[in-house]
Amino acid sequence: MSMSILSNDPQAIEKLQRQLAACEGAQERMKKINAAYHKAGWDGVKALGLVDEETLRQLQSNLERYPYYKQPFASYELTNNNANIKRIRGRIDEIGRRTKIEDSSQEYKGFKLVIDTEENRVMFIFPDKPAEDARNMMKRSGFKWSPTRGAWVRLLSENAISSAEWIAKEIERKTEAATEPKPFFRES
Repeated sequence: MSMSILSNDPQAIEKLQRQLAACEGAQERMKKINAAYHKAGWDGVKALGLVDEETLRQLQSNLERYPYYKQPFASYELTNNNANIKRIRGRIDEIGRRTKIEDSSQEYKGFKLVIDTEENRVMFIFPDKPAEDARNMMKRSGFKWSPTRGAWVRLLSENAISSAEWIAKEIERKTEAATEPKPFFRES
């Protein structure tokens, strides 16, 4: 069983690469064992030298118990391991992209948008309580109020940054539209 690896861990990529190598090694091992079993039965599996006697007995017992698997490692085991390989590669790519993100702070009319890589957060900081529609936009996009930070926050990701930039533009646009003077007479 593998331990959780936090994205803001400085060694996250190295740990994930070790997990990836282990999963890829297990995938190759399972495929070789299944191929040897199909070709020469249990004698073929023994000849590979990839499993000890206890593991071999366990594989034989599983296959006797579940004969519909038709091979030492069931297809779902290979599929699940392959899905883990894909998931781990995706996390490595995501963390690699995230390490290229730099701290920034953008001032808007009435609020500030902050990207803080140290805290691993995207934050909206308002001097006062924002309007209800602004709060609803932030909530719908996954931002939560953090009383300890005094800001609306979301975990740092490319998607969080895109959402935050869109929300900032929308809030600014709605604020400008609300402050524009409306004509007294309608033109016909």
